[in-house]
Formats: sequence, C-alpha cells, structure tokens
Amino acid sequence: MSTILHPAVSPIGNQVRLPFHVAWEIVIQGIRIRMGRSLVTLFGVVLGVAFLMSIISAGLIKGSVSGEIELRQRVAAMIGFLLADTGPLSGKALAIHNDTIPNATEDRFIEALRREGVSEIVSIDELRVRDEQKLYAAIVVIGGSLPGEIWTKTSPSLSHPLIAFTQPAPSHPAGASVVQLEREPSAEDLKKQSVAQKSDRVRTIWIVTIAILVTMISISNALLMSVTERFREIGTMKCLGALSSFIRRIFFIESALIGFIGSFIGSAFGLIFSLAVYSATFGPGLVFSSLPVVWLTAAYLVCTVGGILAAVIAAIYPADFASRMVPATALRTNI
Repeated sequence: MSTILHPAVSPIGNQVRLPFHVAWEIVIQGIRIRMGRSLVTLFGVVLGVAFLMSIISAGLIKGSVSGEIELRQRVAAMIGFLLADTGPLSGKALAIHNDTIPNATEDRFIEALRREGVSEIVSIDELRVRDEQKLYAAIVVIGGSLPGEIWTKTSPSLSHPLIAFTQPAPSHPAGASVVQLEREPSAEDLKKQSVAQKSDRVRTIWIVTIAILVTMISISNALLMSVTERFREIGTMKCLGALSSFIRRIFFIESALIGFIGSFIGSAFGLIFSLAVYSATFGPGLVFSSLPVVWLTAAYLVCTVGGILAAVIAAIYPADFASRMVPATALRTNI
C-alpha cells in the first residue's frame, strides 16, 4: 500500500503595513521630482487663501476704523452740500464764524475746504469790505446761530447772501440763503444703507465661497495630473505589496503638506495686503492703533486650517482613483 505525501502547506502571512515615515519619504521624494507641478499647486493654494484672508482681515480692519470712515463720509457730504450752492471753491474765499468750539467733524471740514482750493479762510471778526472789492463766497457758521447784527455788518462782503451751518440752526437772518451742511439721514437713506449692508454680506459670502472652490479645484486637478504621471510608480508599489490605504495615505499627506505651506504663506500675504491698503488710505497710525489683534489672529488660524482642510478634501477623489488602480494596467501604460 503506497503512501501519498502532501507537500507542506505554509500559512499565508498578513501583508506588511508600511509605517508613516515611509509614506512621508515617498511624498518628499515625489515633490522633489515634480517640483514644477508642486510649485504651481502651491501657488494656487497661496492665491486662494490670500484672497480669502484679505477679505476677512479687510472687514475686521474696516470695523476697527469705522469711526474714521464715518467721519470722512460726513465731511465729504458737507463739502458736497456746500458745493451745490457755491459751485467749485477753487480760488474763492470763505468767512468763518465760530459760534461754539469746533468738534472733530468741523475741524476736518475746514481742512477739507483748504484741499478744495479755497484761496482764503478768514474769521468773521476780520471780515470787512476791502478796497479791492474782494467778495467772499459764503459764511460758514461753526455752531448753530449767527447774530443778526453780524450778518448786517458782513453781508456786503458776500458775492451772494449764503450762510452754511455745520449744525442745525434754530433761526437765521432774514434775506439770507441757508444751507444745512450736516443733516440727519432720512428713513429712505437708512433703508438704503441697510440694503447695502445686506448686499455687502451676500457678496462677501459669495466671493469667499468662490475662492474656496477655485482653490479646491486647482488642488484636485493638480493631484489628478500627478496620478496620471505616476501610473507606473503606483503600479510598482502595489506589485511590491503596498496596500490601497497606503496609496491613499501618500496623496493625503502630499495634499495636506502643500495645503499647510500654501495656507500659511497665503494667510500672511492676505493680511499684509489688507494692512498696506488701509494704511495707505487712513494712515498707519490710525490703522495700527485700532488693530483688532485677537480677531486677526483668529482669522489667520481659521484661514490656515481652512486651507489645509480644503486641500485634503480636494485630494479625496484623486487618492481614491489612485488606490483603485489595477497594478497590471498601471504597469502597461506608456505615460
């Protein structure tokens, strides 16, 4: 009776799971080999996050200097009301009557008059009919009243009888044309302002959304091209025993690394850009003295973390596509 010998059957061991540092080394090597494409992807992240950070930081800085913005708007409106009655002020002279101590708005208004090209601004106490018959375009009253005797004395020196009040005037001399420079906003103006604020919020949300989507699409497209270029590399790694999870990990690490560097740099550029623009507009002293440091720091962290998350989310499809690749098919490609 013959004995049938069966060959020894050895158990199939588990596939080796490569450690994180191996994936990290492969990612760094891949970035070095494809440095040009990596820089293009990084630049896209920098632009997207910088745009996002500039919008957020500009809103925060604008809120901190809102008092200055409102003051400039009031002064501009006062100049507009005066120009509507006097016409261009370049080369003209004005008289000033101080009924009260000028406030910040009135001081800035007088400065704005000089920028409009007013040739002379004199106190009403110095006003007189001169030998050369020099006439004044208007009397600007700092405060709310102009005594009748002063008006009677100075009206001959005016090209036309115009009094401009910086504050509401309870009464004014008879026969004088009156323009109220600072006015309370009407209900219609308040409604328009509310609509404009809502429109600004919607526009900001829309721009932020577009910036995030463009950044994600840019990263996803760059990683998909990277998958195409690495068909043979991915196929070789799979033939050597790399798991699909390891392939996905490589792409997630690469996208997170690019997202971190790009978001860090982009957030800094966006913040610097906003600070430069507002400093040039309102002066660095005002901007930096009222800078909301805590909120800007929080915005910087949010934009950086958001950029990293956007990069990782954008890598989901390319990583899944690469992990499902059949090794034999990948090795046969000519790319």
